Amino acid sequence: MQSKNLSRLFISAIILGMLTGILTIPVQSSAEIITTSVELSAGGGLKPEVLCTWTEDETINLENGDENHILTGSQFYPEPGYGNSRNLSIYAVVFDEESGGDVISTSSEIYKPLHSFSGGEYYQSITFTNEGSGTVQLAKFIEAYESGIVLFSPDSDFEETNYRLKKGTGALWTGKFILPSCMPAGNYTVKIRCIDQSANPSNELILEFEYLPLGCIESDFSSVDYKSTIVKVNKWVTGNSVFAVNDGYPTVRNAGNIPVRITVTQDDMDFGKDYKGLWNVLFDTRMGNSGTVIDYFPGEDVIIPEKLMPCSTESLDFSIHILSGFPGDTHTGTMILGFEDAV
Repeated sequence: MQSKNLSRLFISAIILGMLTGILTIPVQSSAEIITTSVELSAGGGLKPEVLCTWTEDETINLENGDENHILTGSQFYPEPGYGNSRNLSIYAVVFDEESGGDVISTSSEIYKPLHSFSGGEYYQSITFTNEGSGTVQLAKFIEAYESGIVLFSPDSDFEETNYRLKKGTGALWTGKFILPSCMPAGNYTVKIRCIDQSANPSNELILEFEYLPLGCIESDFSSVDYKSTIVKVNKWVTGNSVFAVNDGYPTVRNAGNIPVRITVTQDDMDFGKDYKGLWNVLFDTRMGNSGTVIDYFPGEDVIIPEKLMPCSTESLDFSIHILSGFPGDTHTGTMILGFEDAV
């Protein structure tokens, strides 16, 4: 009997020990951060080089914003008009000693300007095309160099690039892209890199070009018809944000690449002044559904305070308030719609 009890005690002790062991296993109660790492090995050999680079447009002077090449680098004006764009090309002369100048790829990343209405965001990547080397490519490089738009790497210059293109150990690569007319004005950053046959990347060569500011607006109306109204009633003509020519709903849009403010000037439509020298008519205007209502007298230059941003479209509302006049009379006049820069 005693041995049985001892056996039971022994078994109980084993079970208790097993249970104790189970209960003391660590349990993960929250997410744990695990560090990972990897090292990317190059293919061996020397790095290729981007010897020089530049940007040009399709005009005869290579840059329509500085046709006499007074400034260093490239300057471009947008193509005026909503929805228009400018075709640009980035050129790079690349060199790889070990592969006879034959790199496997060249590419670039373009970033927007950094200022009050553009935060330097990434714009797009471009894959270049190999144009090779020879007389045509050499002439292209020399033309750009003489125009003052070429940027050389710290280890290169005109003589080095000229020699490599002649020898055939350098090649001209081209990347093309489109810049819409309403893209922000300012200095765009282009980061260019090539990769050789052994997967070795070159150092980045960073180029800038300037997209010059151009203010431009378009409206879809050539007249404002207040139709029939009566004295001392404020009669409104409301617009909308749908750009449709002469649909009766005034609309304006920014076709340039900088913010603008709309300006309005209206004559007296032959209402004239009363015997006290006070105008017999008063006008109002506003932009957008929640815009500030601005009242003004004939001949007064009015600036609508809200900014009209590049590529944006807004409604314009106008009102007439006749203070004195004769029923049955018809009046006509002239309104001038303009803008001022609001950078």
